[in-house]
Amino acid sequence: MDSGRWRTSAALAITAWWSIVSVAGCSAAARQKIVNLFFDGVNTTPNPPTQRLRKDLQHELEQLKRQAEDDRTEIERLRRQAAGTPETSEASSLPVEGVHTWEEAAALLPKDAGGHVDWDAALASGAIAPRATRSPQQTAPAVFDLDVELATPGRRIFRAGFSHAGHTRWVECQSCHPGLFPLGRQTARPAVTMAAIARRQGCGACHGPVAFGTANACARCHPALPDRIDWQPREAPRVPLERLHRWEEAQLMLPASDGSPEWTKALVERRIAPRAGMDPDTSALPIFASDVVRVPEGMEELTVVFPHAPHAAWLTCESCHPHPFQMKAGATPMSMDQVTNGELCGRWHGSVSFPVSACARCHPAMEVSP
Repeated sequence: MDSGRWRTSAALAITAWWSIVSVAGCSAAARQKIVNLFFDGVNTTPNPPTQRLRKDLQHELEQLKRQAEDDRTEIERLRRQAAGTPETSEASSLPVEGVHTWEEAAALLPKDAGGHVDWDAALASGAIAPRATRSPQQTAPAVFDLDVELATPGRRIFRAGFSHAGHTRWVECQSCHPGLFPLGRQTARPAVTMAAIARRQGCGACHGPVAFGTANACARCHPALPDRIDWQPREAPRVPLERLHRWEEAQLMLPASDGSPEWTKALVERRIAPRAGMDPDTSALPIFASDVVRVPEGMEELTVVFPHAPHAAWLTCESCHPHPFQMKAGATPMSMDQVTNGELCGRWHGSVSFPVSACARCHPAMEVSP
């Protein structure tokens, strides 16, 4: 009898121990379901939201409140319009808010050296007074005063400065983030390049259509560059081509092949005279005269020859190394698909130099004898 009770007690103890271990290894939701299955009257109230969830819900609630306020304002405007009642708005003493065309407004706004409307100066002088929303009662969000500097290694003269304060005085964070510029340390960010801006990407979404463009306002973003209006060359032109002002004129003086300028020949014939830097006193670096030969496996007829000399004659090493080409033989895989897609050599060849269709320029064995 004692032996039977002992076995029963041991079985119950093992069962209880196994149940506790099993429940402990489950998630909070699973444990709640298991406990509810065996016991009545257990509190089924879910866990309170986390701090992150509460913040997200609060942010969403604030957005809904703002949207509701905007909707009420719009409904009231439509109601007055339907009733034939003239709209009323807050009084304004700003001359620019009393005009009706962009030409009239632009004439009242300050300009930069390039003749573009200087919105920062307009804000600072009080010529414009942006509203937080269409509702006069809505308060403006706090200005985010943070300057961001973008610089390419070895090209400090082209470093660009971005002022959050000048933008957040009248543009919401959501205007740029995360659509144009994703946030987060681990988030992949699109490269900010002049080519991307010209395609209306990144900064180009606004600069060009509604703010100063990139054609002749370089100093607005690149403070180290001279302003185009006031800048004068510090030395006389070295070659006749430097006296020209338009690319169409320069093209006529450059040797060409395959429909593109023959830059190597232009260097040899002294049609162009590249500088070591914007400062005439900058000393030129020694030219790295080394040819790189790459032979695709089993395809000797497609051997590629890359001459450093004509490239180093007017480009710095940092233009190509370590990005996109690592400083180690064979470390950067290459393919024609990459080049034709604008990667590696394709970043330049096809846009500012001969296209990839000029096969014999890089693959000497493919040259056709006349």
